[in-house]
Parts: sequence; C-alpha cells; structure tokens
Amino acid sequence: MIDSYLWSNIFFAFLVGGTWVALSTIAADRLGSKIGGFLIGLPSTAIVAFLFIGIVQGPQVASQATSDFPLIYGFTGLFLIFFALISKKGFWIGLCGSLAVWFALTLSVAVLGLENFELSLIIYLMILLFVYFIPEEHLRIRPQKTRSTPISLKHLAFRAVFSGAIIAFAVFLSKAGGPLFGGAFAAFPAGFISALIIGNMARGLEFSRTLAKPMAVSGLVTVVLYAIALRYAYPAYGLALGTLASMGVSLIGAAFLYYLIKR
Repeated sequence: MIDSYLWSNIFFAFLVGGTWVALSTIAADRLGSKIGGFLIGLPSTAIVAFLFIGIVQGPQVASQATSDFPLIYGFTGLFLIFFALISKKGFWIGLCGSLAVWFALTLSVAVLGLENFELSLIIYLMILLFVYFIPEEHLRIRPQKTRSTPISLKHLAFRAVFSGAIIAFAVFLSKAGGPLFGGAFAAFPAGFISALIIGNMARGLEFSRTLAKPMAVSGLVTVVLYAIALRYAYPAYGLALGTLASMGVSLIGAAFLYYLIKR
C-alpha cells in the first residue's frame, strides 16, 4: 500500500509540478520576470507533498512535519539569492555554488536534529526580511520585460516534462535517501532549479537571474504560510478541509504580495 502511495506521490509531483513550472515560465515571458517569478513561487508541489504525508501517515504526522519547514524553506530563499549573486560568473557556476550552500545549511539542520517550530519560525522571519529588503542593485539585476514570441505546444510539453522529471526525481530521493538525506531532499528546491534552467535556455542568463528574487519572496511568503496554516488546520479539520483552509491562507498572502509587486 505504501509503495502505491509513493509512486502516486511521485506521479502527481511530476504532473502538478511540471505543469505549474511550465505555465509559470511562459507567464514570465508574457508578463515579465517579476510576475513570472511570483507565480513560480506559489505553493504547488508542497500541497501534494503534505497531502500525501497526511494520506499515508495521518494528519497529525503531516502537521508535525512542518516543525522545521519554515527554516528549511528559508534556506531555499537563500539558495535563490546566492544564485543571483554567484551566477554573475556563469549560469552553472551560480547554480552549483548556490546548491552547495543550500546542502550545507540543510544538512546541518538534519544532523543537529532541529525540530523546534518557534526557533525555526524566528530564523525564517530573519531570512525573509533579508531576502525582501536586499536591493536589486546589490544583486546587479534588472527586471526583464515581456516578450511576445509564440511558444509551441511541443516547447510547452518539453518544459513540463523537463521540470516534472526533476521534481519527481527529488521526491523519489526524499523517500529513498534515508533519514538524513531523505529529509534534505524533501525540501529540495527542484521546481526553482528547473525554472532557472528553463529561463536560461529560453532567454539567457540575465533572465534566469531576474527570476531569482521574486521566486524567493513569493515562495517564502506563500509556501511557508501554507505550511503554517496546515500545521493547525490538518489536526483540526482533517485532510480535505485542512488543505482548502491552508490554501485560502496562502492565497491571502499571495494577493497582498501581488499588490506589493504591482506597486
């Protein structure tokens, strides 16, 4: 039974994550890098991941799984900022260097066994403020404007399959990697990595760099809000209503963030 849930989780992560990243990168082409990065950062695979934890192990376990999630996801925001900084020397140098930073931070938490929700939340808030207020001039990036070049169905399918494969592989490693590496890969920024690679392939290094900060801010606000709401909604309302309630809280945060971005 657990194996069937595992493969279902991998399949839905592939389907939902790949489709979301593909459509969001097209939105970045059409609406500009700020709006596109905002859309990519919205919760998609996180919804699937926590839901399947709840299905297999129960709502209470899924709720407890959020204990260090704000902190780990804060490292994802730092990963994107480090990418914007390091990638000035080249796309792959930036991606590998920022991933090395992410792994070092994430594995340090896994080794220490930190599962204090309040401490995790405090450090996360510090990271959020740093990411939000770091000037784009310091990152040496300028938001990219819209582009009206048509994208074929074949190109859309490639983006979806490519990003979905990276996300599904990360989900598989999170289940097969054991307690230490499995926990790290559970928070692996697979969707962001695929979006950066697609952005680099489609419009070059500077476009992928301009996606970094809006993706970081959007994810740190909307995904973490979803996880915090879920921590209390799952035990109180169960999986179905708890998921809907958490999505509602996340959407309120997304609406406020969208207002700030438009301004």
